[in-house]
Amino acid sequence: MSWNKNINRELQISLSTKVTLAITSLVFLSVTIATSVSLDRNQKIFRQELEQKAKVSLTTLTVSTADAFEASNFDLVKDIMARLSIQQEIISTRAYRQDGKIIANSNIRQPNKVMESDIWGAKSLQNPDTFLEWQPQRLIVGKPVTMGNKVIGAIAVELSTVPLQQKLATERNQSLILALVTTIITSIIAYYWSRSITEPLKQIITATQYIASGGLDHEITVKSNDEFAMLARTFNFMTSQLRKTVKDLELRAEALHQSETYASNQALKLRKTLYQLKQAKATAERANQAKSVFLSSMSHELRTPLNGILGYAQILKRDRSLNSQQKNGLKVIYESGNHLLTLINDILDLSKIEARKLELYPTKLHCQSFFDSIGDIIRLQALEKDIIFECILSSDLPTGIEADEKRLRQVLLNLLGNAVKFTDRGKVTLKVSSIKSRASKDPSKITLRFEVIDTGVGINPKQLKQIFQPFEQVGDLKKREAGTGLGLAISMKLVTLMGGQIGVTSKLEEGSTFWFDATFPINKTAIATTQPEHLRQVIGYKGTRRKILVVDDKKENRLVILNLLEPLGFEITLGEDGQQEVELARQIKPDCILTDLVMPVKSGFEAVKEIRQIPDLKDVIIIAISASVLESDRHQSRIVGCEAFLPKPVKEQQLLALLQEHLQLEWIYEEVESISIEQQPTTTKSAVIIPPPLEEVEILYELAMLGSMKKIRERAKYLQELDPKYTPLAAQLINLAEGFKEKAIVDLIEEFM
Repeated sequence: MSWNKNINRELQISLSTKVTLAITSLVFLSVTIATSVSLDRNQKIFRQELEQKAKVSLTTLTVSTADAFEASNFDLVKDIMARLSIQQEIISTRAYRQDGKIIANSNIRQPNKVMESDIWGAKSLQNPDTFLEWQPQRLIVGKPVTMGNKVIGAIAVELSTVPLQQKLATERNQSLILALVTTIITSIIAYYWSRSITEPLKQIITATQYIASGGLDHEITVKSNDEFAMLARTFNFMTSQLRKTVKDLELRAEALHQSETYASNQALKLRKTLYQLKQAKATAERANQAKSVFLSSMSHELRTPLNGILGYAQILKRDRSLNSQQKNGLKVIYESGNHLLTLINDILDLSKIEARKLELYPTKLHCQSFFDSIGDIIRLQALEKDIIFECILSSDLPTGIEADEKRLRQVLLNLLGNAVKFTDRGKVTLKVSSIKSRASKDPSKITLRFEVIDTGVGINPKQLKQIFQPFEQVGDLKKREAGTGLGLAISMKLVTLMGGQIGVTSKLEEGSTFWFDATFPINKTAIATTQPEHLRQVIGYKGTRRKILVVDDKKENRLVILNLLEPLGFEITLGEDGQQEVELARQIKPDCILTDLVMPVKSGFEAVKEIRQIPDLKDVIIIAISASVLESDRHQSRIVGCEAFLPKPVKEQQLLALLQEHLQLEWIYEEVESISIEQQPTTTKSAVIIPPPLEEVEILYELAMLGSMKKIRERAKYLQELDPKYTPLAAQLINLAEGFKEKAIVDLIEEFM
């Protein structure tokens, strides 16, 4: 294998050889350094001995020859020098006079050599102490001869360094032999010692190569009890663990292969499922689109007859000659139509929310006016049930906020309407306050908490979760019939769109509290709005007679508008389609056009767009009246040039409010000429009490048995308005009700039964 070849190339010089060479080199280097140091030290010692010997000989000569120099007995000087020069190391001795001339020269080794003068004399005379000068194979030593403090001559001795060099050579040879012997012995020892190290390593290398080739059953055998034995045992343990790991990996690889096969199969199934889901999603989207189209179409188809039903109910209610039975019948018709309309609106809202097509459209909202209008509606419902309604507004509420007034009103009316419906005694409270939240840190926003508190029947804790489900109703079966089961579901989704969440707490027979928080931008420029006059009947308007063009492809819709507006003094012209709308508008130049949007021949959109191109009609007021309540239709009507949009069924008060706003009308109201019950005397013995119709007697008796004094007073006023001949009876009923004389009221009514 290539890996083994690389290992072999790397091991061409074995570790044992490397260790032996390293140890031998280290020992040889150490011995060499030690020998060099020793030779150097011996050389210094030998030189010092020779110098010392030379100085002693020189001192002896200078002392011995001082008197001879003083007496100028130079022969004596020569004799003394000759006796001293017998030493082996001394080559020659020389004596100098004060002027540096040689007076004696003992050249033992070179007897025929005669030197008249040399530099040694000058150096010996100039140095007060002994001077030394080493030269090749000799040492020259000189010293002045003094008598007292006077230099009278000098002596120089020349010594041979050959004995010193021979001694050093002997030392060097001995040291080299010793180093060589030491190195050989060390190499032999190092070789055997390195083998004790490398042999286990070779076994480990062999085992490693074996493992690398795939064999995991090889083990290392080491007889020693040192670190290599521990390494071998560890290696053997690692090999056994590696065998287990490899076996485990093989098992896992097999499992992984099976898993991959399974995953591949599952991926195939998943792709099929995804394809099916895409198909299902496309089908669901088509179904959802079909549902939206169906609901929109159904809403349009239902609103058209409802427009006729509710329209004529409003028209007939104007008739003051109707008896109580007729009025009650009209009330049933109107309330039933409104109930159906509410159901249609709720279903459409729920459909929009589920399709995520419902959006909020914030506008400026004056807080006090908004909550006053809510209170006025709920207060009337509470009065009918003889319960109290209370609206508590926190003092720190801003003047105005920016919110979707329609949707916020829808949520509050749903919650408050339910509270009134399920409360038979006590009160219903709307509490609005500001709270601190993360958004409260932004000074331009405020978080409001809305709480609807009632003292009604309460909700079973087990039913709290299901009350927010569409078409789910809890509580008394009789009370369930008054609702659609969509109010809370829609309210919860609308509050979610506002960024909040509805919460509820309830106790059976004690009441419930619904609450939610929502954050709104603060608007300080919101203007208070006044509520339209609902209590008096509009019978006309002041000023010149106004022309109104009413265009609708349905005859009943045209007649509803005709009968609503013509009695008020408007000049009404009717058209059946968009083409007639354009032609009639050119002819009569109306002050206002009330147009349907979906019509044959030419649609209302096309007609309005064409009218806006006519110079004489570009500023005419156009109000769209349509059974299609999709937001897209509202938006499109604005684009083509309509000033307002009124959904069908048409409500009289909404229509009159739009006309008053855009035509700047001042209404004339009906003056009701009737005798005030409060002005009647409390006792009228001379007045004849005329019994009312039997159905009214039954209603009065039922109210008396319930003990509802307030409703008895309201019913008495109704009898007086129904016919002035019932005024004496009404006055007596009011008098008894104000005194809470239930038994007297029952006795009075029983007389007519």
